[in-house]
Amino acid sequence: MSLDIQKKNRIAAMKDEKKELHPLLNMLLRNLPDVKTVEYTHGVNEMGADFIYSKLDTVLDTLYYGAVVAKVGRLGFIYRNFLHHRFVADHPAY
Repeated sequence: MSLDIQKKNRIAAMKDEKKELHPLLNMLLRNLPDVKTVEYTHGVNEMGADFIYSKLDTVLDTLYYGAVVAKVGRLGFIYRNFLHHRFVADHPAY
């Protein structure tokens, strides 16, 4: 079995995002090139991003911020909620 298939199978087998997926993502985000900060924001009642990170664009010498929502299982509600928030962000008069 190839290493890529083993990785996909490991991720697919995860059942607990907080104990399995989040620690993996925390480590991966912190080791990405040019990532300067990673903040773990997951809480008991949160409905937003699990991670917020900053990344330096070395060409433009500009710091950008990003967010990661990491879930295990079905994403229906989260996806619909994301689309709504994305629409509001793109259309502030909404």
